[in-house]
Amino acid sequence: MRYFGLIPPLLLTAVYVMLVGAAGIKAVQIMGYVVLALLYFSAWLLIRKVWAGCVFGMMGGVLMIWFGIQNSGQLIREWPAGIAIFLFYMLAGYVLNMRDAGTKSGKSK
Repeated sequence: MRYFGLIPPLLLTAVYVMLVGAAGIKAVQIMGYVVLALLYFSAWLLIRKVWAGCVFGMMGGVLMIWFGIQNSGQLIREWPAGIAIFLFYMLAGYVLNMRDAGTKSGKSK
């Protein structure tokens, strides 16, 4: 459960590796790498049980939604994945916050 936050960045890395392998380095725009960096940073913070780490993951999801709704002739629409990533990190932040609040108030896990 501790490394659960690594699922979205690892899946996105696999997709980007396949895209770069099939179509070259220009297949992924620079903002795609920024989103990937945000997701890895968020996962790193969540592994360290920092609740605010979910914010960076949600920012990555919002960027993917924003790029996906623009009509730029891309091969893959990013907005469905962006919605999934946003909801994933929102839920992860909620669970981590509730777990943290439960341990601070004296309740056991």
